[in-house]
Amino acid sequence: MAILKSVIKVNAVFYIFILLLCTTFQSAGQSTEENNEDTLLSTKMSSSSVQPGMYIVRYFDNISFGIYVNEEIAKVEIEVMIDGFTVDHTILTVEENIAILDLQSDSISIKGSLAALFRYPSNISKIRGDWVVQSGSDKKSYRGEIIYWEYENPVVVKKEVEWILPDLNIVSEIYLESDQLVNISFYTGPQLMMTSLLSLGVNTVVISKEIEVGSVTIYPNSVLTLQINTPMQQGQVMLDGTFSSMNTEKINYKGVIAAWNYP
Repeated sequence: MAILKSVIKVNAVFYIFILLLCTTFQSAGQSTEENNEDTLLSTKMSSSSVQPGMYIVRYFDNISFGIYVNEEIAKVEIEVMIDGFTVDHTILTVEENIAILDLQSDSISIKGSLAALFRYPSNISKIRGDWVVQSGSDKKSYRGEIIYWEYENPVVVKKEVEWILPDLNIVSEIYLESDQLVNISFYTGPQLMMTSLLSLGVNTVVISKEIEVGSVTIYPNSVLTLQINTPMQQGQVMLDGTFSSMNTEKINYKGVIAAWNYP
């Protein structure tokens, strides 16, 4: 009876040992398989430097991006290609800086996103990507920086046109610049009447004298005011002024002529 108990005890210990050994090998196998899968699916990306005004093509296996960085406007145009064929064209700006990718050509699909980070002159701006390409049952993921560049001079973030009279309009050009520079131009038809610059240092401009071009008149004491852009509020240019033309009696305009968000 004592011998039988010893045998049973030995068998139980041996069974537990075998069970632990199998569990260990199974866990190690799963870990190795997961590591191999990550290595196969993830692809490291290297970035390329470009000059604003250049067109560049970046290749990532059978996916490629044709990218043009505008040198005057804070805008990037991107052509998405699968096996050399264009399947999408998107534009990234300061206010719309993310593009969603959900494209397919034959048996190849790409899903993910592209994002632009626009910075002031002499700082690094960049395009980053995060996408997955599937070809049949094979999948491969890509994540990282695609291109980077620096603006030498301030570029226009946004241009807005506000009509004050049927024959008088104001063009506001907002620049990507740390001083939040805004160039304001008054036009009657194609003819420029006056320009004014607003910035952090000069956020209010008073038109001190009467300006008359053709039949359009801008009266003295008209005021332009810059409200700076912050994380808590939009940037705005406000106008409080008096205007007239041959076709319109003297009126007072008070309101926002431009509004924007930028970093």
